[in-house]
Amino acid sequence: MTEKTKNVLLGVLIVGLVSMTVAYAALTQTLNINGSATVQNLSSSWRVRFKALTSGTAITPEQYATLADGAALSFTEDSTIVTLPNVTLKAPGDKVTFRWTIENSGDINAIITGVTPISKGSATYAADETLTAEQRTAFENDIRVTFTYEDGTAIAQGNKLAAKNSVDVKAVVEYVKTEATQTLPARNVQFSGITAAITYGQDTAA
Repeated sequence: MTEKTKNVLLGVLIVGLVSMTVAYAALTQTLNINGSATVQNLSSSWRVRFKALTSGTAITPEQYATLADGAALSFTEDSTIVTLPNVTLKAPGDKVTFRWTIENSGDINAIITGVTPISKGSATYAADETLTAEQRTAFENDIRVTFTYEDGTAIAQGNKLAAKNSVDVKAVVEYVKTEATQTLPARNVQFSGITAAITYGQDTAA
C-alpha cells in the first residue's frame, strides 16, 4: 500500500514595515509589525495508516476455506502496507474475509486522491493440469477478490477521512459458484500478486 500524498501548504507571514509621517510636526512615528510562524512536523500532524481491528474478527473463513495455523494480517512498521496471509479455497462457495482499519490519527483532514482497484494477480497451474484454455478462463473468472468498506460500499476517489477518525475496511477472497456444474482443476492452482492501493491527500476544502 503506497504512502499517502504529502501536500504541504505553508502560510507565509510577511514581516512588513509601515511608516507614517505627521505633517508639520517635528516628530515622526514609525509603526513596526513583527511576527513568526511555525510549521509542525508532518509525522505528527499528517498520519493516515492501516491498523488492526480493536474489536471483532479479523479473518473469517467460510465453508471449506482454510488458513495455516496462526495465520494473521501482517502490517509494516509504519502500517502503510498490509499483507494478507495465504488461504486455501477447496470448493466453489468457499470464501475468506479479512478486516482491518484505516485510521487518520493526525490533525489534518484526509481525502482519497487515487485508488488502484484490487487485482487477484495471476494463476499458476501444475504442468500436468488438464483444463483447456477455455476452461481455465472460466475457472479464473470464478475466483474473485474485492476490497471495500466494511458495509460493502466502494472505496472511491473523493472519499474523506476526518482527522482523529477511522473507518473499517475488508478484503474478500472468494471462489464463486456460478454454475450448477463446474469443471474444476485437476491440481492445485496458486494465485499470486493480489494487490490494491489507496492514495490519501490532504483535504483542503472548508
